[in-house]
Amino acid sequence: MVDFTGFGQQKQDDNVTKNRESFIGGSDIPTILGINKYKKQDELALEKAGLVEREFITNQYIQFGNILEPQIRDYINAVNQTNFVEETYIDEEKAIRSNVDGIDKEENVLLEIKTHGANPTMKVYEVQMQLYMYQSGATHGWLALYQRPKDFDIEFDRNNLRIVEIERDEELIQDILNKVEAFWKQCQQLKKETTNEN
Repeated sequence: MVDFTGFGQQKQDDNVTKNRESFIGGSDIPTILGINKYKKQDELALEKAGLVEREFITNQYIQFGNILEPQIRDYINAVNQTNFVEETYIDEEKAIRSNVDGIDKEENVLLEIKTHGANPTMKVYEVQMQLYMYQSGATHGWLALYQRPKDFDIEFDRNNLRIVEIERDEELIQDILNKVEAFWKQCQQLKKETTNEN
């Protein structure tokens, strides 16, 4: 097992943590759509309404992904002669924010990198990517799936990587945007109720 001491704070940058309660990000979309088995929509609403504090969680799975992500992106760029770079897209009006693992602006292709165990949660990944494609303007996406070794070996192994092409789905994107709008109304109602109680 790899010792991850010292890696825990790697992604606590402003794009991830700053004003988190003010925006919906890709990791929130599965919860809003009701397909996140780890968090309910009501829990997320309390966090976004500022009624409970969201704890920044890190663990060996997250740390492993943070370490492998740049290695995977560099490998994909080298092999495919692509130019995927990290980017952040913010829509203040809709209160959505996308931190994308890669966008090739010339080819208009999105890259999403996931390190996973034996059973990747494809539907969760796909809905996140639809938000990212909407905000980045990408016409389609590459989902880079990297199977995590049992010993958490952080040396990149191309045999653990496969890429699945994800098509942009306008109908699903509209459904996501509608549900995000309804979710923010739910948060406003929660705030109002709490203010009235006090």
